[in-house]
Amino acid sequence: MPTNSRKSLPVTYRLKAFRSGLIPFPVPAPLLFWQAKLDQKVNVANYFWLLTGQGRNVLVDTGLGAPRFKEDYQTVDAFRIERGEDTLSHLEKQGLHADDIDQVILTHLHLDHCLNLPLFPRAEIILSHRAWETMCSPPHPALIPPSLYPRKIFAHLKRHRNRVRLIGDDEDVLPGIRCFWVGGHSPCSQCVAVRTGKGKTLIAGDILFYWANLEENIPVGYFTSLVEWYRALDRIRGENYDLILPAHDPELGTRYPNGEIA
Repeated sequence: MPTNSRKSLPVTYRLKAFRSGLIPFPVPAPLLFWQAKLDQKVNVANYFWLLTGQGRNVLVDTGLGAPRFKEDYQTVDAFRIERGEDTLSHLEKQGLHADDIDQVILTHLHLDHCLNLPLFPRAEIILSHRAWETMCSPPHPALIPPSLYPRKIFAHLKRHRNRVRLIGDDEDVLPGIRCFWVGGHSPCSQCVAVRTGKGKTLIAGDILFYWANLEENIPVGYFTSLVEWYRALDRIRGENYDLILPAHDPELGTRYPNGEIA
C-alpha cells in the first residue's frame, strides 16, 4: 500500500462579481422589500458572476448591455450600463472572450439575468427543468409576462436545445457546484451553491435582492409564491453558508470594490 496517500482536496473556484448596470435613480423600497420600508427609496444594481477553476470558466447569469456602445451607456429595462459594464467588456478585462465560457448557469429566466445568453455560442446552458416547463406550460400566463420573460431567449434555447442541460430540483452540476430549485421569486428560480476559498458560498439569484431580505426576513418585493420564498430562506439558513450573495444590492460594490469575492 502507498505510504503517502492523502485525501484529495475539495474542489474550489475563484469567484468574481461584475456590476452590469444600475437603475440611475432611487426606487421605492417596497419594490425590493414586500410591505416594508414604505417611506424609503433604495438603489438597485445588477450583477452577474464568473467562476473559474478546474479548467473551466462558468458564468452564473449573463449580465446586461450590448456588446459595444456608441454612447456612454445604454438603458435596458431601466438599468443604465456605463461604458465598460457590458458583459463582454467585463470578460475581456479578465482575458476572456465569449468562446472561452464553458457553461452558463441561469438562476431564472427574467431578462436581467438571461438577456445576453446568445453571446455565448459554445457554452453549455444549465437551466432548471422547471424553467423550461414554466415557459412551455405556465401555471398561469400572467406569471410569465413578455416584459419579464423575453420570448426571444426561449426561442434561442429551443433552437440550441442540444446545448441546453435541464437539471433536477437539487443537482450537482459540476464538481464543486450544486444548483437547487427554490421558486418564490419566479416559478423557475434556483440558487447556485459553490465551494470557494471562503467556504460554502451561495449565489442566491433573485430569491434575495438585498442582504437585508435575509437579515430582516423580508420577502423580495416581486414574487410568485410567498410560501416558497419563506421555505427557501429556511433552507438557506439551515445549510449554514459561509457567504451568501444577493443579486441587486449595491452594497456588494462597497464590500468587494474590485468584484473579487473569493
